[in-house]
Amino acid sequence: MKTETKQQLREQLDAVNEKLIDTESRLKDLETQRESIRQRFVEKRERVEELEALLGADASDPALSEKYKVVHPDNAWWMQYSDAYITINTLGAEYDYGEALKQRVCTIPIPNLNLSSTWHQKPPLLRTYNGEKWEFIECEEWEMISEDDKGQVWERPSVEIGDRTYPGETVLVETREQYSARKKIETQEHIALLVDTAQRIGELYSKCGGWPDNEVTVDVEINNIDNV
Repeated sequence: MKTETKQQLREQLDAVNEKLIDTESRLKDLETQRESIRQRFVEKRERVEELEALLGADASDPALSEKYKVVHPDNAWWMQYSDAYITINTLGAEYDYGEALKQRVCTIPIPNLNLSSTWHQKPPLLRTYNGEKWEFIECEEWEMISEDDKGQVWERPSVEIGDRTYPGETVLVETREQYSARKKIETQEHIALLVDTAQRIGELYSKCGGWPDNEVTVDVEINNIDNV
């Protein structure tokens, strides 16, 4: 085995020292960067606590609620249990763009993505008022006018019961499988509308321009939806 000369050993030592110095420099840079991020995090957290304290005065200062457009307590569940959300954010100044955290401007909740899907297994009862209370009665005026693989279309003309006239009505009567298929299609259409709406909001901010922050972003969040 060939023995390395002292000169070769010195060269190897110098190379290792250079790598060590370079690694140490990188570690210092990372530490500086980490401290900078930590400081920004602390500043943002303090700002959040400050705003939460201000908004906590909502009950005693209605003007504050209007100024910050805080959701009314009766609608708070919209923000917690909705099927979908459109959230508008800003990003930090340009020098900080690479590490900027999104700063929420507002969130638009969509409580239900398919509230319009009503399932009729048979022609519905007629809701009437007998002078004392509301009750549901069967109506013999219903007539099936068409049927296909999507279900049966039933129609009822306007009827008079007592001193009240009940306008005509048309409904789709479906099996469980037909209803599930329709609901899936409608929900997908509504999600497409949701995404298109978010894109249009983004276009609005983009075209208006001149914002103090580097960029306005619009995000869409969709919770678990059956049959999608």
